[in-house]
Amino acid sequence: MKRSSFTVSQIMEALKRVEAGLAGPELNRPELVKESVEELREIAIGLLATLKARLAKISNWQATEVNRDSVRLTIHDYLYSDATGLPVDDYDEEEVEMLTDEVYQHIWRAHSTLPSLVYAP
Repeated sequence: MKRSSFTVSQIMEALKRVEAGLAGPELNRPELVKESVEELREIAIGLLATLKARLAKISNWQATEVNRDSVRLTIHDYLYSDATGLPVDDYDEEEVEMLTDEVYQHIWRAHSTLPSLVYAP
């Protein structure tokens, strides 16, 4: 049984709120307990920090396939990691791949240039 499985929209909402500098996810939904919201916020904060560090090392990251693949792999590895990512018992490989694609598309739009024109540094 999945105890704290988050939807793609919940994870993306948390990521965008963290990027915007807002206090935490506004996930006042009955299906999420306070601990789950905090867990989701921590995942979003860690993923964003990891991505910003990776993007800072790549000049014009969208220019080459190797760079784009590197960013996508960074997202996937973070989300799939037992130590940093989503609860391992709650997500299968297909779900992690779907979320990786969603996060990658968001990063593509929001962080096409550094610093981001969408979110303040």
